[in-house]
This record gives sequence, C-alpha cells and structure tokens, in this order.
Amino acid sequence: MKSVKYLSIILFLCSMISTLGLAAAASQKASEAKTTIKASPDIKGNRKGELRNTSAGELEAWSVKSQAWINPKAFWLEYAAERGGLTWGERDTYPPYNQVKELDTMIIQLDSGIC
Repeated sequence: MKSVKYLSIILFLCSMISTLGLAAAASQKASEAKTTIKASPDIKGNRKGELRNTSAGELEAWSVKSQAWINPKAFWLEYAAERGGLTWGERDTYPPYNQVKELDTMIIQLDSGIC
C-alpha cells in the first residue's frame, strides 16, 4: 500500500514539475520575471532544490553541493546519489508494483520529458 502512495506522490510531483515548467515558460515569454520555488535554505540564501527559469526559458535547480544552478536531471541524480543512487535507474516503464519499496528512486521517461 505504501508503494502505491509513493508512486502516486511521484506522479503528482512529475505532473507539478512539468506544469511549472510549461507555465513558467509561458510566463517568461509574456514577461521577464523569474519564477522560483522555495525549499530548505543554505548559507548563501539560495535554497536546495529551488527552481528558476533562465532568460532562455530553461529550468534550473540550485545545488548546495556544487553551489551552482544545474539542470533538474543533474539535481535529481545528485539527490539520488546522496541516498545510494537510483534504485530503478532510468526507464520508460514503471517497475513491477510488488517489487517497489518505500523511498525507491528512478527517472521515468514520459512523452512530455523526464520525471
């Protein structure tokens, strides 16, 4: 049952990231305002996992480890590595339900991009 809960959370987060990326790109074209999402702060004031759009409309995430803005996939790989790496790797299908454990990590390739 926990696996269903976490897969649901993962799908929700993927949907939100995709929606935020699309909405932010549209907003960027309408104005040059930056879009950010706040998370836990580091000593420089940027927040781990904070998202922003570049002037070119690309999404970036703040990495406390490298103290730089990096692409979201690199951030997720860095985050997963801190916790032992991707459990299920990068794939275009979900793993078998009965084999998924709580806190497993993976990257799913969707038609709309990675999640």
